Amino acid sequence: MVRWSRRLRRFLQSALAGLYGAICRASFGSGWQVAIHPDDLPRILETFLEALNSVKPYEVEGRFRRFDGEFRWFLFRGSPLRDRSGKVAKWYGTNTDLEERKLAEEALRKSEERWRSVFENSAIGVAVTDLHARYLATNNVYQTIVGYTEEELRALDFLSLTHEDYREANWALITELVEGKRRQFQIEKKYRRKDGSLVWVSNNVSLVPGTERVPRFIMALSEDITQRKCAEEALQRSEGHLAEAQKLTHTGSWAVRVPQMENAQREAGQELAVIPRVGWNASYWSKEMYRIFGLDPGPTPPSPMEVARRLHPEDARYYTPVVEQAVRDRTDFEAEYRLLLPNGPAKYIHVVGHPVVNASGDVIELVGTAMDITERKRDEEKLRRSEADLLEAQRLSHTGSLKHDIASGESQSRRKCIEYTA
Repeated sequence: MVRWSRRLRRFLQSALAGLYGAICRASFGSGWQVAIHPDDLPRILETFLEALNSVKPYEVEGRFRRFDGEFRWFLFRGSPLRDRSGKVAKWYGTNTDLEERKLAEEALRKSEERWRSVFENSAIGVAVTDLHARYLATNNVYQTIVGYTEEELRALDFLSLTHEDYREANWALITELVEGKRRQFQIEKKYRRKDGSLVWVSNNVSLVPGTERVPRFIMALSEDITQRKCAEEALQRSEGHLAEAQKLTHTGSWAVRVPQMENAQREAGQELAVIPRVGWNASYWSKEMYRIFGLDPGPTPPSPMEVARRLHPEDARYYTPVVEQAVRDRTDFEAEYRLLLPNGPAKYIHVVGHPVVNASGDVIELVGTAMDITERKRDEEKLRRSEADLLEAQRLSHTGSLKHDIASGESQSRRKCIEYTA
């Protein structure tokens, strides 16, 4: 253990005088340095020795042991007092408790470390800008999205990367954000990357309040949604083609949810109620379905009651057991029925349905198509009447007609069908 000179001991007693001076004086005889945290002791002694040698005021922070054995942070300040001859007569010192400030600083440091970790390791892009949209910081994911380095981005603002079709609307939202008219906003837009290519992003933008140390700033969380947008555009094109095909062929598509009660009744062998049933709700109708049924498209498909009101009563009784059989046997079904429209003649509809079965074997949904076959039915009726007229004419004129059908292949001379009508 280093033996300290009397001069240094007196200096230290003066330096640590004040709130814990008595502790220091009582500690000198048995190793006073135990009152100072061992991690801080070398630095504090170095500061004291430098002040003693230079005879200049000093200031140093360190942890000091209290009477209860707990270490607390203190700020030690000291200044020399000289006599008339200029010699140092004594040292005056103050000790300021810094524990609360140190705790706050430690909490802030940990918070900043967490923020930095989230910022750097986030799975989505993060960009921080000032209130004029100039970049201050970006993480690696954001840099990958736009194709710029952080140094290059600091010379830009995000509007310069934003596609011209979205700049005006984007800046209007930023203005409202800065003026306090909104807390945050979300926008989907295109960025033009450094290589000139376009990328779709979804930005969740918010204004972060400032502190005494940090002014307010804007933070954007960016996600690359290019693949999703391409898929949506492909789906829209596909749906457009399907809608056009359905319009040309007078065919609509539909889906109806089947309640679990129906499956329970099926397992128990009970008869199902007459359609429409409670709990049966259409989950999807295409635009052509609305046109076929003469209904205006709404936010949700029409209820089974609305549909049932337009079925011909005779056909509704036939249609019900067909659907029941499909639910019981989990098989596809076909049916034809007439629609009674309020303003116009009846329509003939041909329906094809398919039961959707879950992993438990229950029918959870029926999906299918409905085709307007009114024109075909009219043509069939015209043909039937024409054939009836021909038969009647032949009967009255005592004439007949012959139909000769010869099949192809080796059996051509043997396979023939001759029909006589007289």
